[in-house]
Amino acid sequence: MVVAVDFEGSDDPDSAVNKEAKKQCVTLIRTKDLIKLVILSAPKQIGLLDLESLFRDNHTVIETSQWIKQIEKKEVAKGPIKELLNAIFLLQKDDYEAVEISALRMTDVKLKGCSKEELRTLIQSLVRLIPGFISLEGEIVSLQVPPEKVMEAMNKVVTAVEIPPEFQQLYFKAFNID
Repeated sequence: MVVAVDFEGSDDPDSAVNKEAKKQCVTLIRTKDLIKLVILSAPKQIGLLDLESLFRDNHTVIETSQWIKQIEKKEVAKGPIKELLNAIFLLQKDDYEAVEISALRMTDVKLKGCSKEELRTLIQSLVRLIPGFISLEGEIVSLQVPPEKVMEAMNKVVTAVEIPPEFQQLYFKAFNID
C-alpha cells in the first residue's frame, strides 16, 4: 500500500501511476480516504477479510476510493454487544479454559444467530474502539474488566469530541449502550 495526499493522474485510469499500481499489485490510497476508512472501520464493522479484499482487488486510486465509498453506504448494524460481553465474562469466570469465539455462539440465543466470522468482526470492532478492555488473539477472546466497565468505556468513546461530527451518529448507532 502506498499512501499520499494525492497522486499525479489519480483520476485517470490510464495514467502511469494507476497502470503501474495495477501491474505491481500495489494499493494506492489517498490520505483522506485512509482517514475515512479508519474512522468507519469500527462502526461499519470492517473486518480483516474486508481489508483483504481491499488490498487484493483494488490498486488504483479510483478503485480504492470507490471501495471506501461502498463502505460508507454499508448499513450500520448494532450487534449483540451486551450478550457478547456477558457471554465472554461468564465463560471466563466459570471455566479454566480460554474462551474461544465458537463457544460464544452456544451461550445465548442472539449469539447463536451470528456466524463465527460475524462475532470475530464485532470483537475486532470493539478492540479498535476500546483497546485494553477486550482482546482477541487468534480464536481466543478475553475481557480485562467486567461487561459494565466495557459498556461504560464504549459510551465515553462514542460521545468523545475526537470523533468528527459527521461520523458521530454512526458510532451512536453501532455502539451506544443504554
